[in-house]
Amino acid sequence: AQGGLSSETYLSSFFQNFPDWSETRCDAILLQLGTNDAVPILEGKRSREEFRSNLMMIVRQFKSIRKPDGRRPVVFLATVPYFCDQPESLEKNRIVDSVINPVLMEIAATEGVILVDQHLVLRNRPDYYDPDCVHPNADGEIAIARNWLRALRAAPLL
Repeated sequence: AQGGLSSETYLSSFFQNFPDWSETRCDAILLQLGTNDAVPILEGKRSREEFRSNLMMIVRQFKSIRKPDGRRPVVFLATVPYFCDQPESLEKNRIVDSVINPVLMEIAATEGVILVDQHLVLRNRPDYYDPDCVHPNADGEIAIARNWLRALRAAPLL
């Protein structure tokens, strides 16, 4: 896991930290990206299409991995939770609803990856957020981890 990355910065950071990424032998790849894209989209510094293109490139990179037996890891793509329910978050939450999560759902459908609804896990749960209104607290992280585990258990992995 690496926080603070956007769809634009993710791949360069990933390749830098994991130069042998294509030799992975993992069964599953969990992607939760988009929160850090909300403000640039809101401010007009990034378009919906740029977000979509960046995320599509990330998903396709991970879908290209083959394990020694020829199988590919299962790719999971999570929806983005709202920022906490505060007046300063309303416009960012509008971007989550109108741009980010629809793009994530579209990519999951067109690329055949498994969509995991993390948005629903934190929705209407202010008790799951840190005071910064962005990051989940310990209880929120546990709820997210449990949802990932449900998705992993339901998927055709092993």
